[in-house]
Amino acid sequence: MKSFWITLAAAIVLSISTVSAQNDQGSDKGAAVKTESKVQTQQPRPNVLEPSYLARALNLNEEQRARIDGLWKQYRDRDEAIKRDTSITPEQRMQRFRQSREEYIRLVRSVLNEEQLKKFEELLQSEESQSSTTPNMRFSPEQINKIREITQRYNALRNQIQQDTSLDAQTRQRRLQELNKQMLEEIRNVLTPEQRAQWDKALKKDKEKSDQKEGDKKDEKKDENKNPPSTGGGTNGGS
Repeated sequence: MKSFWITLAAAIVLSISTVSAQNDQGSDKGAAVKTESKVQTQQPRPNVLEPSYLARALNLNEEQRARIDGLWKQYRDRDEAIKRDTSITPEQRMQRFRQSREEYIRLVRSVLNEEQLKKFEELLQSEESQSSTTPNMRFSPEQINKIREITQRYNALRNQIQQDTSLDAQTRQRRLQELNKQMLEEIRNVLTPEQRAQWDKALKKDKEKSDQKEGDKKDEKKDENKNPPSTGGGTNGGS
């Protein structure tokens, strides 16, 4: 469970930092460079839908590359139009992003041969599996502002706990864990229903993995108790 909270918090902070760096570019070069350096320490997953990635992974010929380049441009143009549309709710915007992505995937499939199509489906399945463990959400500007406020507030509380010399290490660790859970629960309340579903799916999957690891550790301990390690040869006699 602990690994999920750490991964999820990192994903959220990375998403916000990336957008902040883009928004601040040119207004404060020093701050922008500092933010960018933090973002670059995190290696993002490759976008398996990008034409350059597909060209390498699927060994596309020139005609296929040209067609997929055109489909990609249409896909990005649709996304930009959705971002600029102020008449829709955040939930509607997320739904349209998903529909636009599904349309692009459908058109890419029509360009591929049988062997490439099989590989493409494997790439999509792998991406879906990784996304379910590490949520990769698109936040609206309103969500980013709310999440930034939440993280800043909890960072201040976290610093207070870390600097409290009256706490022993165990108590400090417990309070920090409680604080992290409270922060992530507040962030969850900012999410759209679709994002919450992705969030909960990732949490459930991580819990299953954590339970499996605990079960494996218990089995290993049982085996060790049944078969204690040998201490070596017999007792040495006197000289």
